[in-house]
Amino acid sequence: MDQESVSLLPEKHSTQKTRNRPSYPLFKVTVLIALCYLSFLETVRFAVDHETSIYHHDHDIPYSPANSAIQYSSSRIWQEGDGSKYEKEPSPELDALWNDLLTGQNVRITEEEMILQGENLTDRAELEDGGYLGLMSVWHSLHCLDILRRNINHYYYYPRLPESERGRGLWTKEHSNHCIERLRSDVMCHPNIAVYIPKWVENGHHPDGMAMRSNGETSCVNWDALDEWARKRALKDGEYKLKPGPYGKGGHKRID
Repeated sequence: MDQESVSLLPEKHSTQKTRNRPSYPLFKVTVLIALCYLSFLETVRFAVDHETSIYHHDHDIPYSPANSAIQYSSSRIWQEGDGSKYEKEPSPELDALWNDLLTGQNVRITEEEMILQGENLTDRAELEDGGYLGLMSVWHSLHCLDILRRNINHYYYYPRLPESERGRGLWTKEHSNHCIERLRSDVMCHPNIAVYIPKWVENGHHPDGMAMRSNGETSCVNWDALDEWARKRALKDGEYKLKPGPYGKGGHKRID
């Protein structure tokens, strides 16, 4: 073998080794993309978990179409000088406040939300233009409070009632008892466990000269966020119609 042939062998061997060597830059890029993807998935998971924890409030809660609207924040249960715009004598202005508060009383619920809540679709009140009639429990309780408020102030409201409504429907003792039971159930279901500490004060509400005071805090739902959710779905009186139900007047089965 001549000198020229010998000198070519190392070059051929070197070329073969270069051809079989892994492409390290491509491998690094692949690993980097994979890490970025995993990082993205973890970020999404964290964001979803965080968002979920906002309205789950450290424990699982049953399904509601309004779950996504629930946010919590701390609030003092009593503050010096606090006054409520609802704690006033009856007047057209006070009635307007209550009417506005009850705006979200009746809302539209979709078929998908009905299924998620485990409702029977065959015997529920349907809206003519789609969906179902819904009433969130908190607005049911607010309605009950409003009725009791009106009954307590019957001297103002009762004379203003049409003769046909007096002593009927919402103005019966049976309905007031229902409202009291509804509120009792809600209060015990969602107890506010912040503690009031009686304080000795001159001319206190209690005969022994005490008044309730507290520095305690409780965790409250952001009402504005929930109210905004309900107002977007609110059904205004006189502006929606229900599909005919299975029962006619008197509660008898309808025969078509």
